[in-house]
Amino acid sequence: MLSMDEVVERAARTRRRRRAAVWIAAVLAVLVLLGVVVWQVVARTARLEPGSLSWWDGPTVASCAIRDDEPAANVVGSQDPEARVVYSVRNPNRVAVRLTAGDDVLRFQRELFDPTGDFQGAPSEDLVDSVVVPPGEEAFVQLEPDMSGSWISGSYVSLSLGFDVLGIERSESLAIDPVVLLVNGSSADATLVAEATLEGCGT
Repeated sequence: MLSMDEVVERAARTRRRRRAAVWIAAVLAVLVLLGVVVWQVVARTARLEPGSLSWWDGPTVASCAIRDDEPAANVVGSQDPEARVVYSVRNPNRVAVRLTAGDDVLRFQRELFDPTGDFQGAPSEDLVDSVVVPPGEEAFVQLEPDMSGSWISGSYVSLSLGFDVLGIERSESLAIDPVVLLVNGSSADATLVAEATLEGCGT
């Protein structure tokens, strides 16, 4: 039979264990809640930035007023052999993001931009529908407008991109500079380019 002192000590140990269990559960709940808050904040405040490179093997107009800040414009003709423009997009976040195209004319180059290499963002045939971009790195977005219509005109002033951050899906329309001016004909035709620039850019 237990003595009174032993009964009291056993009861005290049981209370201490229960208090410790409650404290541990409370601390774990706070840590989980804090983790969820940090996860949501990081994911929902993530953003994309224009990268350091753009590429187009054709004429460029110095000023095009189809956007308020009058950026330059790459001229792409329906008769050009390669109607493809390449931009880079930077991930400035502390976590990796998965980019997806929000427009059916956009694809991603499989290889990321390597600032230590010689590659400067020329068009590629090795394209994917999405690409993972680590923190601080850049991906190449290849714009391939449909130039098969009987009349081609118009412009692209932004890239419509989706991106996944820590399982949270976001979307962003990223302004590009130079913008893309589409013309019906060859961008090698100086007269056509001048007319298209006057009509499309207002300059």
